[in-house]
Amino acid sequence: MKVNLSTFRARLFGGCFIMTFLSYGIGSALVNQFLGDNVKFEDLVAGRYELLVAIVLISVVHTIANVALPIIMYRYLASFNPLLTKAYLVLAVSATLVLAASGYPIYALWLTLDNTNQPTEFMQLQQAAAVVFNQLYSLSMLIWAVAGICFARLLGISALLPNYLSTTGVVFYSVFASHSFLGIMQVSTPFILIVPGALFEITLSAYLLCVYRVKTTTQGLQNPLLNEGKHH
Repeated sequence: MKVNLSTFRARLFGGCFIMTFLSYGIGSALVNQFLGDNVKFEDLVAGRYELLVAIVLISVVHTIANVALPIIMYRYLASFNPLLTKAYLVLAVSATLVLAASGYPIYALWLTLDNTNQPTEFMQLQQAAAVVFNQLYSLSMLIWAVAGICFARLLGISALLPNYLSTTGVVFYSVFASHSFLGIMQVSTPFILIVPGALFEITLSAYLLCVYRVKTTTQGLQNPLLNEGKHH
């Protein structure tokens, strides 16, 4: 039996999606300023609390918000295609856990700040942490992109989005997956390749958070983004 996506769940999903962007965006920006080649030991010591904030944002806040996404949508999407929805759930949670694990080498780096008197050895650890962080990030984004392909397809199947927008999402996530795979292979790719997928997610989040509503009529449930109501 097909179920309706309530306005509350749509708003909650959009809010969590925005939170994932903010938490990881801020967290990764804080981390990257301490993982560059020109970073000095004194810089890391001075920015230790910023590093801790980054760890919390990436491994705690982002993880909770990101895992919530497929859970919020599960009942609604599963009523249209249970198998594809399960694949989306497993892939999205797996990607989130891998991304959360990327915070571990940063946490290990943070723990050693008080326990080392050898800046040279510490900087070697910093370089190793940067490699592990970047590899785990690329792996998590590859898994997330595949989850996104499933999700975008489900948006079309459920008529939450028109088919042409759903197909656009599939294409954008496919480009993102290619970018992430090349990142794992340590092949340099233009940053612009991740922009379409990010724009799709931001636009969807804004729509669900601010615009989406379901109007109950004598003919059924209507999604205002579609030309015709979706009848259940």
